[in-house]
Amino acid sequence: METFIQGDDGVTPTPVISHAILVFNRGRKEHFADGIVITPSHNPPEDGGFKYNPPNGGPADTEVTRWVQDRANELLRESNAGVKRVPFTAAIKAPGTHQQDYVLPYVEDLRNVVDLDAIRAAGLIHRLRLSDLPRLGSIFNSTFGAFLGSWFLFSVGISSFCLSIQC
Repeated sequence: METFIQGDDGVTPTPVISHAILVFNRGRKEHFADGIVITPSHNPPEDGGFKYNPPNGGPADTEVTRWVQDRANELLRESNAGVKRVPFTAAIKAPGTHQQDYVLPYVEDLRNVVDLDAIRAAGLIHRLRLSDLPRLGSIFNSTFGAFLGSWFLFSVGISSFCLSIQC
């Protein structure tokens, strides 16, 4: 089995994995990619979970999710006796393990679905009030938000450090 992971121990939010799956599978008739995400995009990394994204980019439907849940619980009941373990240092160097950057292609492709010129022209981002900061903080206080927040604010002309009280 070939395993592709984000390079440099990087954080890879669920939408980035979905994008990578869709790009890899585009035009294929067989040998489709799917993916596992080990942190939900709406929570900080320390509150992570397990998600499976099928070849359509996910999320998995309830039947698939139930099967994954039931199998995981079965393995736990058996103290993971049926799970083959490989030390991380060996797994990361295995011939079937490939590291690459999935975030940059995703971010570069956002310009094809987000009209940044319209956002900039509307001037809404420049009308942020101090009272908006808690809401922005909760949006950006997630795996996805941490990486997307800086990109978005930079793209519409505001440095991310301006979300502090000192601005």
